[in-house]
Amino acid sequence: MVIDATSNHTTTVSEAELSQQVYRRSWYVTNIIIWAFLFIYPFFSILDLIFAPYVWQSVLMIRLITVLFVYVVYELVRKRRLDYRLPLHVMFTTVSVTYAVLCNIVDLSAVSTYFLTLSVIFLLINSVIYWESTNSYLHTALAIVLLLLGYYALNQRYPLATFFEEGGQIFLVVALFSGYIPRTRYRLLWKETRLQLITQQANQQLQGLNEELSDKNRVISETNGQLQRLNEQKNNFIYIAGHDLKNLVGTIKMSVGELQTESWSFNSDQREYVEYIGDATQRIQYLLNKLLDVKDIEGPAISFNYEVFEVNQEIEKIVHNLEEVAAQKNITLNYDPATIPISLRLDRVFAGQIFQNLINNAIKFSQPTNTLTLQTTLADNLFVFELTDRGKAIGQDRLDEMFGKLDELSHNNVNSPDRAGLGLSIALRLTEAMNGHLYYRSSPETGNYYRVEFPSV
Repeated sequence: MVIDATSNHTTTVSEAELSQQVYRRSWYVTNIIIWAFLFIYPFFSILDLIFAPYVWQSVLMIRLITVLFVYVVYELVRKRRLDYRLPLHVMFTTVSVTYAVLCNIVDLSAVSTYFLTLSVIFLLINSVIYWESTNSYLHTALAIVLLLLGYYALNQRYPLATFFEEGGQIFLVVALFSGYIPRTRYRLLWKETRLQLITQQANQQLQGLNEELSDKNRVISETNGQLQRLNEQKNNFIYIAGHDLKNLVGTIKMSVGELQTESWSFNSDQREYVEYIGDATQRIQYLLNKLLDVKDIEGPAISFNYEVFEVNQEIEKIVHNLEEVAAQKNITLNYDPATIPISLRLDRVFAGQIFQNLINNAIKFSQPTNTLTLQTTLADNLFVFELTDRGKAIGQDRLDEMFGKLDELSHNNVNSPDRAGLGLSIALRLTEAMNGHLYYRSSPETGNYYRVEFPSV
């Protein structure tokens, strides 16, 4: 396996795939070398005509036969898909044989020319060929052996040292040094091929990731479309249900008005109930108007109707209205208001909703026969409402969960049946929206504690 160390993701290339690609590129270069040899090699007879005119015709025939033989071998190897090195070996061998004869039959004055020509052929082929250097060194040794055999069989007109001094040394040096070139080229071929394969795989992975991203974007787009349609359906439902409720509340309000005109005939409890129903009706009507306000529905925040009011009186009304609920669990509400009036500039209805949600949930989660202490104070122009439950602690984790219930429902299923403590989360949102602060804690030592702070007027 070949591993790309430059990438954060591991990209592997199998040895079989790498070898196959190297083999293909090697065959491509072999085709170029063979065809260049087939077209150019016969033109070397021009040198024969100049330096050995007495044998040039015979040598030309030898060159043409060599070219034909190399071509036949090349075609057989290519069609049968044999090793690309085979036609290269044949080409090298035929060239070495030809020049082993030529260097030993020409005059001494022309020997250096043929040795130089043979050196150039070895140098050019070694510069472009793709194979192991051992093959090049093997053919260098074969050429030396053939030259020596040709000398002893055809020459011996002058000493062997003179024979090599006339160009043999140059050929030996050039052949040996050029034989190292294929080693470097062959190693570079493997590295380049590996890099290309890794790049191709990386591009394929990127293409796959792009397609996957496109699919996900398409799914997101479709989901957004569905959400927009659901949002439109939700708004339509709110408008229809809201207007129906508004009409119903208007009817209740009208009935309450008629009852209030006859309140002189009611006892004190009945008048109190009628007043309570009237106040609740006004609050419901106010919330419905807010709900049906398009700006409030589509806008980023609630639009509050701020007014200055005495907060202790509002809290006292809420405590009074919830006393009956607390009495059902035998819970006592101990309200200790501040000794001085405290005025706040808030939305009266939503502010009342904050205190009502806190007290109502405290009653809901408190144990029977318990006492809830409610206290308001003024400190440094800061109104403070404190609710203390000395009973069994709910637990800090559970309180955190309940105060974050609105976020949980907005990110998950809004139809979830688990809405315990949703009023606490609403109270926290409303407090923060009107620039207040709500703190809470729960521990076995101190019980459950809630604290609301607003700047006073």
